[in-house]
Parts: sequence; structure tokens; C-alpha cells
Amino acid sequence: MRVNGILSAGVVLMTLLFTSCAKAEEDPIDISNQFYTDMLTVGMNKQKQIYFIHDNGEKFLASSLDSGWVFVWGSRVLLTYSFKAPKVIDNDGYYHIIPKGYKRVYNSFPTLSSSLDSIILPTLDPVKVESIWTGNRFLNMAITYDSYTFPHVVLLIEKSCDTLSANHSITFDFFHSKSYDTSGMFTRTYLSFDLDRYRTKGNAPLSVHVNVLTDDGVWTSYERQITWTK
Repeated sequence: MRVNGILSAGVVLMTLLFTSCAKAEEDPIDISNQFYTDMLTVGMNKQKQIYFIHDNGEKFLASSLDSGWVFVWGSRVLLTYSFKAPKVIDNDGYYHIIPKGYKRVYNSFPTLSSSLDSIILPTLDPVKVESIWTGNRFLNMAITYDSYTFPHVVLLIEKSCDTLSANHSITFDFFHSKSYDTSGMFTRTYLSFDLDRYRTKGNAPLSVHVNVLTDDGVWTSYERQITWTK
């Protein structure tokens, strides 16, 4: 077995690739026997078919989805899939894939600073940031926290914004609420925030700063860059 990671913005994204030892010696590699897990956006085409858009712009069409797959257009999912061999783009611009399973991802827009007066901020729960990365217009996060008795509240709040000058930067505070948790029962969750409202007319790259209260009780700042897909 071979496991490859994709390195993006200085962090290892949880993109998994598996092949058998027998296939590893062949050239070229038959990618239909490899499994990937990626953050994707759900779409629906004119033929009412569900398809998936990768953050790099690639479009994947799943020709057969059983009734157990429930999607909402525009939602974000962590999808496990393999390509139908060979990996060839069709005349409509799709790669055809075989879905293996998925997990719904919490996704929303950031909360604007102008609305802070109407928000009662939750008691903060420190989290462990396993990965934070950007893809096209999305800021994506994988975090670990103590398992919950009641649902948690997640907020990404705009702290400062400078998209008019040459700086093209935005700073967010990330809030994750306490929820009467049982200590030591850790849960991983995936988050995705749509930053399209900060796109400039010239699609200038955007520097994104995220302040997070990490599991050591210290506010930690992460810096990533959005490079828009036109």
C-alpha cells in the first residue's frame, strides 16, 4: 500500500491515495484502483445530474448514485471516490468517478463585523487545528475538539478587512463554543467558509489571517492565501 498526501499552503491536506503493491509496479499507474478523499462542492447540471466541483476547478460526474446519497446543491462534502479508467475528460468537461462515501461539511459565509453588536458570543472551546487550507474561494479547516452533548456553535467573524488597497488582506477570529463536553472524547469535524464576497474586480490574491484559540489555551494565528479560480 502506498499513501500520498497533497501539500497545499504549507499543510498536509487529508487527500488520501491508495494502490495495491501489485499495481504499484505498473507503468502507467491505473488510477481507477486508487481512492481519493477531497473537499468538493455539490452542483446540478442541466440534465438534473449531481456533479462535484473540485476547488481546482475540475468537475466530476457520478453517473450512478443510489437513494442513500442525499445532497443539497451548493453544499460542501468530504467525498471518497475513484476514477473510472482511464481518467479522461468527456466532451462536457467532466471526469467520471465512482463515489465510495461522503461526509457533509459545515459550510457558511463569515459573519461581518458590522453585525457583532447583535451577536452574543459563546464561551470559547479550545480546538486542535489539524489542517487549514484554501481552495479557490473557500477557507477550509479540519479541527478536533471534545465530543459534545449538545451541538456546538461555530463562527468565523471578520475582524478587519483591507481589500481596497494593495494589501488585499482579511483577518478573522474563529469561535467554537463549549457545550458541556466530556473531556477526552475527541471528535474531528470539517468546516468550509465561502470568501467569495471578498473577491476584487481584478481577482487579486487575498491574504487570509485566522486567529484560533488552540487546545493549549493560546490564540494562534494562521496565514493562508486565496488565489481565485477565474
